[in-house]
Amino acid sequence: MYEKITKSPQFIFFALALLLLLLVQVAYMQNSDNTFHFDDRYSIVEHAPIHMTQFSLAGLWHAGENAYHASRPIPSVTFAFDWWRGGGSTAAFLQTNLLIHSVNALLVMSLLLLLLQRHFNRSSTLITLA
Repeated sequence: MYEKITKSPQFIFFALALLLLLLVQVAYMQNSDNTFHFDDRYSIVEHAPIHMTQFSLAGLWHAGENAYHASRPIPSVTFAFDWWRGGGSTAAFLQTNLLIHSVNALLVMSLLLLLLQRHFNRSSTLITLA
């Protein structure tokens, strides 16, 4: 029974997903004491609308409406949330960045699996990825 489970496509997918998440974590784990860089000074450090001290939907809305880059309200909302969580510490921003990159890595892996399945049968796709 154990052999049947470990050879199932779902098990292999989840094993690959865990490996991928581990690689993302390892790649970013040394950055916990990073500082703000490049345009962070203007879009985070000196941008008062994201300096939320109390969590509220109104505060998040205000951050989105007053985004440093007008066409990018979602990053401003996450910046406000991170500012509130970490009190301006870069650690909160890094955690969100790590979460975003982990989700993105899983989405790319899923897309790659779907694309390969269109051209190969299921077993050779999983062998290719392994």
